Amino acid sequence: MIQLGLKDRLLSNDALWLCTTCYTCIDNCPQGVEMAYIIRALRNITVEERKVMPTIYKQMLSNILKTGYVYVISELRIKRRIQHGLPPLPKSDSKQIAKLFDATHISDILERAETFDRVD
Repeated sequence: MIQLGLKDRLLSNDALWLCTTCYTCIDNCPQGVEMAYIIRALRNITVEERKVMPTIYKQMLSNILKTGYVYVISELRIKRRIQHGLPPLPKSDSKQIAKLFDATHISDILERAETFDRVD
C-alpha cells in the first residue's frame, strides 16, 4: 500500500495495529527492510492525522500517566509480592511523567484521540 500510494487506505487498515514489534520481520527480510520501524512510524502518522488509536493503547497510556506502569497493579498482586519476599515495586513520580507527557504532546493525544476496537 505504501508503494502504491494508498495512504488513506493504509492508515485506516486495522492490520497496522497487529504488529507486535518482535523484529522477526527485520531479522528475516532478504531485502533488509526494517518493517517494524516503518509500522511504528505509520502508527504515529495515523494517530497524528486521523486522531484515532486502539482502545488498549489509550488505556495503557492513561495507566502510565496515572501509575507509572502500563498496567494497574492490584493490591492482591502487591500482597503476593510481599508473601514471596519480593521487594516493593518502585514508586513512580507522576509529576515527572506528566511533564514528559506534556513535553512530548502525549497529553494532547490522549485528550483528543478517538479509540476503536478491532472487529474480526
